[in-house]
Amino acid sequence: MYSHDFCIEDDTFLDGRVAATTTKRELYWANWQAYVKPLGVDPFLQNITHPHKVRTLTGFAGQVRTGYYGQGRQVTAPTVTSALTAIATTISLACGSNPTKMTGAQDKMIPCLTQLLAGFKHTDPPMIKKLPVEIDIPEYIALCSLRPSATEHNCAVADLILIAFYYLLQMGEYTIKGSRNSTKCTVRFHLQDITFFKKDGCGNKLQLPQTENISNYLTADSATLKLDNQKNGWKGVCIHQECNGEEYH
Repeated sequence: MYSHDFCIEDDTFLDGRVAATTTKRELYWANWQAYVKPLGVDPFLQNITHPHKVRTLTGFAGQVRTGYYGQGRQVTAPTVTSALTAIATTISLACGSNPTKMTGAQDKMIPCLTQLLAGFKHTDPPMIKKLPVEIDIPEYIALCSLRPSATEHNCAVADLILIAFYYLLQMGEYTIKGSRNSTKCTVRFHLQDITFFKKDGCGNKLQLPQTENISNYLTADSATLKLDNQKNGWKGVCIHQECNGEEYH
């Protein structure tokens, strides 16, 4: 069918991932500081006994597990691991040592945390797999929109479904959810975000000028959609699709 290419302007791909990771780590660290403050424990876990350190870390892991710092729902073991890793990374950057790792074996967590996370993983519900939408579904919807009884609304919905299938890929990456912060909000598409191309007689890809004449765009061989904001905050991502030769699909 269509070829599918990603192009990213500047260094936004790497910068977006780093920014997202840093933001999450800062959030976990703020929660950690709020947890240890009433306990009178140094957030960097310096100059305390091993049992005291273990009780503090496992207690925080338990709070994370209950969803206390989230939406109040129990989270899975990987989420707890991410929280502990974020805390350990922050402490390592400041003090040069990782309090969650065994001395002399930095690839292994201390036994108490290992057992705790194993217990969480054992009681986690099974993963519910979601079936992907195959090409036959949007193509069937598109064919339905070509029926004589189809309305303009039906045609518009079919067109948008094809665009979503080939350009957006995963609905959850581009739609707004109430639990997401402003960095995850979808930015509306504008006409200037779409660029059409057509090959000349020598096979060179030329950009079609923006015009109000829609028939000019219908001759295009390919199109690029620029996404100002999407998953992980990778701004400026462009997704390019080539024409497959079919009149409508």
